[in-house]
Amino acid sequence: MVASLLDTVSSDIYSESQRFVFELIQNADDAAKDSNNIVHFDFLPNSLIVSHNGKPFDENDIISLTGAGASTKKTDPTKTGYKGIGFKSVFGKSERVTIISDGYQFRFDKLAHKGKFPWQIIPIWTELKDLPSEVHYCLSKNSYKVSTIIEIKNPSTLLNDLNELLNNGQILLFLRRVSKISVSNNGMIISSIEKKIINQNTSFNEITLYKDDKEISSWITKIFEKIPISYETKQALKQDEKTPEKLKEAEFTEISFAARIEEGKIKYLKEEESLIFTYLPTKCSEFKLPFLVNGSFLTNAAREGLHEDRIWNQWLFKLVAEKIIDWLEILATGKFKFHTLQLLPIKFNSGYNPLKNSFNQSLEKSAKEKAFVLSRTGKLKKTSEIIIDETGLSELDFISPDTVIDYINQKENKKFGADSFINVQLLRIEKLRSFGATYFNIANLETFFISQSFTSRHKISENFDLIRYFKEKSEYDKQGIWFQTLKTLPFIYDEEGILRNPTNGICFPTGVVSTELGSIPIIHPEVFDRIEKDKSVYVWIKSLGVKEPSQVAFVTNVIIPSLKKEDFITVSNFLQITNYLFRLFKENLLDEEMLESLRELKLKTKNSNIIFQEAQHCYLSNKYQPQLEIEGIIADVLYLSEEYLSTNGNELEWNLFFKAIKVKDRIEVDVINNNNSLPTLRNLTSQIWVDECFQKARSFGGFGFGDHNIIREIKIPSFLNIISANYDYCKLFWKNLIGNGIKLSDIITPVRYCYGVGAGHNGYGCDVNNYFPWFIKNRICIPTTTKEILSSKDVLVNDKDIKLMIIRCCT
Repeated sequence: MVASLLDTVSSDIYSESQRFVFELIQNADDAAKDSNNIVHFDFLPNSLIVSHNGKPFDENDIISLTGAGASTKKTDPTKTGYKGIGFKSVFGKSERVTIISDGYQFRFDKLAHKGKFPWQIIPIWTELKDLPSEVHYCLSKNSYKVSTIIEIKNPSTLLNDLNELLNNGQILLFLRRVSKISVSNNGMIISSIEKKIINQNTSFNEITLYKDDKEISSWITKIFEKIPISYETKQALKQDEKTPEKLKEAEFTEISFAARIEEGKIKYLKEEESLIFTYLPTKCSEFKLPFLVNGSFLTNAAREGLHEDRIWNQWLFKLVAEKIIDWLEILATGKFKFHTLQLLPIKFNSGYNPLKNSFNQSLEKSAKEKAFVLSRTGKLKKTSEIIIDETGLSELDFISPDTVIDYINQKENKKFGADSFINVQLLRIEKLRSFGATYFNIANLETFFISQSFTSRHKISENFDLIRYFKEKSEYDKQGIWFQTLKTLPFIYDEEGILRNPTNGICFPTGVVSTELGSIPIIHPEVFDRIEKDKSVYVWIKSLGVKEPSQVAFVTNVIIPSLKKEDFITVSNFLQITNYLFRLFKENLLDEEMLESLRELKLKTKNSNIIFQEAQHCYLSNKYQPQLEIEGIIADVLYLSEEYLSTNGNELEWNLFFKAIKVKDRIEVDVINNNNSLPTLRNLTSQIWVDECFQKARSFGGFGFGDHNIIREIKIPSFLNIISANYDYCKLFWKNLIGNGIKLSDIITPVRYCYGVGAGHNGYGCDVNNYFPWFIKNRICIPTTTKEILSSKDVLVNDKDIKLMIIRCCT
């Protein structure tokens, strides 16, 4: 039985050559007396000699080798191995292994026994003269304290595996005592790797790795030693039968880290470079940390994975998260202080992985409790105490940092001070977003520029400097995000000292600057004087949308931006404003985009309770000669006041104008392609439908989602929302929708949700459900013989056309 067990241990568990090499190196590391042990591999035609200059063999080592699990390392916390079967890996490659050390000369030899004996634990004394001549010769020349001769066939395969393992030298990083590994072939040195400690201090050790005496990489390492094992953890370990006794009895453990250094800076590791070490590298690359981490993790025999269900490993992952934040706190005061965030991990999408869950919980707690982020004043702050100004405004001479601080404190109800801004020299500050840092970015600028914090401090004499700064930001931003945002941002002073946006808020102070309705906002003369002297700035703000004043500019810059104001249209001005637009319409000066925006113009109705309503929600009264006269038949529709006819123009001219701004005169399908941003569509359709479209689009991935997104090609039958409330209109709606030959495909075809920012502003798209089929499926909308309006699922439909439409909409 023992013989079968040892055969399994030798051949099955340790079947890969690299694992076999690992165990030999680990034995050498555990056997060393100091930190400069050398391991040497000497390949001969039919054997491999592995030597080191550590502690020679003694009686306890002999006892360990001759027992299937009797390791001398089980109670020694300074030793890496503890399973007692590491050396047995050599028997997976050889049937004859000889050990020479300090007078001990013995071998384990399968061929020396007949039958099935546990030969792997039966030592046989061996004279040196009984060894092959080439082995004897090599041993006579070396001065190593311990040599293990492993007789194997075709050692060249093992040589190739060893060269691959030693290629980058990282195998030396966490070994306690081995600093050099060399390889020879028939006595001739063919390669070597070496670790040299360049500098040692309490923050880190600087290490350089060499291959064949040439530098290949630089690292900083940090060991957190003698970390007490908590009482709760020790109690839990005692209940875990799979935890090795050495770990159950341990009082302390250690965690160590290594970070790559390139050109004097910390360099985060690529995902494929990030491995977990158990003093020697494993093949665990799934955690993708930006550094190397080493600890006494419990791995499977192949060193390919960590045991997720082991309490010990879960506790160690908690420590990894805690100690990496501790190290960042230490590094933040030294020569690498601007690079520390390169090593800040991000939380895992853990799912059901207990190791990742343990890491995430510990990382979130430690990152919020420790002060490891360098502020602009050189102080270390917690993430919750930091402001990250992505706009750069707080660094400008003409904008006081207090302006930004005051704005954020009022907006977020915080108490930030002058030392709260992050140090701009820090790399990878975007990582702090998920750890509670406060960001001041381009999305805040619209509310910032209209806030009392800014307007009370920003002087007209400083406005040109702000404009020029934004020009530089816009031109530096190759994605075009700043350019698109600045188009609608109120940052240019007009002559009244009001900040306005360049696209539809302000004009150049040239030409006609007033109309019968009032003045057109123009750039403040003091600001424009400096703009005129800098042609590049003039050309740039023109590209943003600043234009010459004109009667049409009054529409785009005054009327349209004011449409959402409750008090813009009043009893005293509605005729004057509408007549102004009517005149420009007749002169063919209003383009399609303007007319689409004017569908939100409030018009006077004949309803005494709702005096004014947006054009898109009104219907032409009979006096305007609508195609379908429903006044007097359908009560819930808002009919247009006839007062407009008392001014210039006849019924037909007003009919055409009102229909151009989406006043209805029949049941038809409106196609919405302009003025179709999400906030506008929430008002026109349903907030629930718009939000569902938003979520579906986001589920496809991508970026650039927000209220600036649009939905194209929406097709909505007239007054669709009324059919849920008015039975008579509901009947009329379905009769006209079907009778007018409207194609079902036109109103149920998916629409295009457009998203993206910068140069790709709403330039990406995906299909989402159209509003009409969503409405039919989710609202009561079917007239019944009981004179009720019911949902589609609650109605027995006897009209084949309506039935077909409902089926198509609800499937």
